[in-house]
Amino acid sequence: MARTKFGYWLLVAINGILVILALRGFYHMYAVIAFPYDITNGEGFVLRDAALLAQGSAIYQPIEQSPFLVSNYPPLFAWLASKIMLLTGPTFIATRMLSALAFIATSGLIFYLLHKKNFALSYCIFAALLFFNSIYVYYWSAWSRVDGLAVCFSLMAIIALEIKLNMRSVLLAALACFAAVATKQSALAAVAAIALYLLINDRKLLIIFLSAWASLLIPATLWLNSSTDGEFLRHIITYNQLEWYPRVFLGQAKNFVATHFIFVLAYTWFAIKYFKRKQLLLFYATIALITTISTGRDGASTNYFIESIAITAILLGIISKDILENSNLRLRTGFASLILIQIGFFALPNIKPVSWFNKTTPDFGLNPSQADRQACDQLNAYIQAATGPILVENPGFAVINRKEVIGNAAVLKFFRRKGWDAPVDNFIQTIDAKTYDLIIFQGEAYDLDVLQATDRSYHEIARIDCLGEYEVKAPNR
Repeated sequence: MARTKFGYWLLVAINGILVILALRGFYHMYAVIAFPYDITNGEGFVLRDAALLAQGSAIYQPIEQSPFLVSNYPPLFAWLASKIMLLTGPTFIATRMLSALAFIATSGLIFYLLHKKNFALSYCIFAALLFFNSIYVYYWSAWSRVDGLAVCFSLMAIIALEIKLNMRSVLLAALACFAAVATKQSALAAVAAIALYLLINDRKLLIIFLSAWASLLIPATLWLNSSTDGEFLRHIITYNQLEWYPRVFLGQAKNFVATHFIFVLAYTWFAIKYFKRKQLLLFYATIALITTISTGRDGASTNYFIESIAITAILLGIISKDILENSNLRLRTGFASLILIQIGFFALPNIKPVSWFNKTTPDFGLNPSQADRQACDQLNAYIQAATGPILVENPGFAVINRKEVIGNAAVLKFFRRKGWDAPVDNFIQTIDAKTYDLIIFQGEAYDLDVLQATDRSYHEIARIDCLGEYEVKAPNR
């Protein structure tokens, strides 16, 4: 009884710290959602897809001609955001709010599963809040990105089967897995884990699961591909064949282990103790961790670890009960100390030794200031005054002003490396032809020949520091 009370009050104290830290996370969400401009490159392209769907336009278009863009993901996230746009208009509120809600829902799912497994409320809160307060979740939670929604759907599928294995839960899992893949095409960890679990436990339900999932996925894929003249699969598969670098993956993995060590410990403890009794959770955690190898792809980042963080947070909730109610005082004290250190890593990501591993760009975790907004307002004024097309490196500026987004620097570099010169050559021709009323570049992402074309045909009229310095250029006369 004494050790149970000790573990209970210790966890209550830890949860109190996590609640305070979660308030910081909610404020960060609010600050990002309320900011009307791009914070990081990439947000505007997701916003553009949602805005096009809101007005009934196609998002998977040929890359050889203007706007020279790739829509990297299946359409579910953009479609859902387009429905929010009915209320908000083409603003970042729609896409960022959808992302934030997905992360909040994922925290709720972690709480729900442990609660259904009859864990005390303190353990349910602990696991959910430790996920929510991860520095990776904090960074990505309110950005216009698809990852949080894909993880939410995947976890929903796992939870459906973990709570009760029957026909209804299998069909629900198939639907959730379809929604995950319709959000992000690489969201296959849950599918693989469920298939392996059912192969061992109930092959009849395995056939039902795979049949239900495929009956949703295959017709939807064929319809989208046919209605876009084959562009759908080219966009989400062919144009996403980015280079993979072992050194990059090893660096990302090292940083994850160093900054989320309690999650790695939870997986190891759980794998040893519950190897046979908790098959589905262990299968999913293992496969999710293996899929983080994709962080070695060109352009990948810490968002690829969010699925692993979600499932290992559940494992952490389970093993915490084992440890904090253990009779070994040293084990309980040591584990609690590690949790407090982990929380410190999350709360203070920029101090040493955390910063040795937490090497991120300056916009990660940023709460935009009033000065940032005023600077971006100055930049936005140039765009509003332009009567014709504009070329802007961070495309959200174009979307919120209801202008077409032209060119994606990272994608154009990818085309050049693959030897697909036509999109880049045609893009440069539009610059030389002075097609654009304005060119607004940070100049960091485009290849040299693109920048040389802007220097040939345009001249600088302003420089504005708006979360990064932008060069505003007008055409030579």
